[in-house]
Amino acid sequence: MARKMPHPPNISGQSGSSLNPLAAIAFLAIFLSACVTSPPEDWVVDTAPPGARVTTSFGEQCEATPCIIEVPADTEFTATVELTGYETAHVTVVREISSGEVAGDVVLLIISAMAATPATTDMGEYISRLTPNPTHIELVPLQQEAPIAEPED
Repeated sequence: MARKMPHPPNISGQSGSSLNPLAAIAFLAIFLSACVTSPPEDWVVDTAPPGARVTTSFGEQCEATPCIIEVPADTEFTATVELTGYETAHVTVVREISSGEVAGDVVLLIISAMAATPATTDMGEYISRLTPNPTHIELVPLQQEAPIAEPED
């Protein structure tokens, strides 16, 4: 059986219900920052062939793949992968929110706050994850130039 959710009590002392839209936006910014968490995360990188050196734009590196690099919270980065005899590779690693429901919930909460009516949404906890993770990179051998033939006399 569905029930209508009652309005929260009016604690402002004014009749009716009014909510400052700026206050609602500030509340949502604080609320959402608490809902989307981004703990440090291990980034796993592997190459074919193995043994490549990986250097990240935030200063961490590993000497030979496969390896694991700990990435600080809220960090997105570019990694450079180098192995003698192979072209240097670059990969961009970003953070993505693990649930596609956040945008709809945010709109519902903004509309609800501006209308001063309760919202029914299951925000839960949204986690920011590194992607791609794990990362596999196929290294490309350098093109060897053919020796220039000497003209025959």
